Amino acid sequence: MTLHDGICYAQENGYRYVLTLDQDSILQDGAVNEFKKIFAMDEKIALCGANVNGTMKCLHGNALITSGTMADVEKVLGCGNYDRKLFIDLVDYDICSKVLRGGYKLTLCQNVKLIHNFGEQQKRKCFGRKIFIFGYSPQRIFLWQEIVRY
Repeated sequence: MTLHDGICYAQENGYRYVLTLDQDSILQDGAVNEFKKIFAMDEKIALCGANVNGTMKCLHGNALITSGTMADVEKVLGCGNYDRKLFIDLVDYDICSKVLRGGYKLTLCQNVKLIHNFGEQQKRKCFGRKIFIFGYSPQRIFLWQEIVRY
């Protein structure tokens, strides 16, 4: 099931919001109520995301990760269909860009914390420059390469 399919399912079954999480994410207690407060403040908000690992500062921006994000079903679906071929990272950009082009906002709820594992990051040197290696699984790297070909 794709993200778009899940949001359509929510609409068909009368849900107003959808909360998305990854298998390696932990959202703090009370997050849904905090997100609802944010949605109530501004009718232009379509996506409200958690503060990933307590490091995010920007309240309004152009991208959120889907894990730990709550979506207003009607607003998000009103912005068009999402690319069903996308998987993992690119889904985040797809949904955010369509919401922004649809005239809606993305908002970060700074007081809702999400513990999220991006892989085991390592610092290395390559040709005298510092680089970061993310410890993603071989399956994720393979899927990323397959998506980029489209």
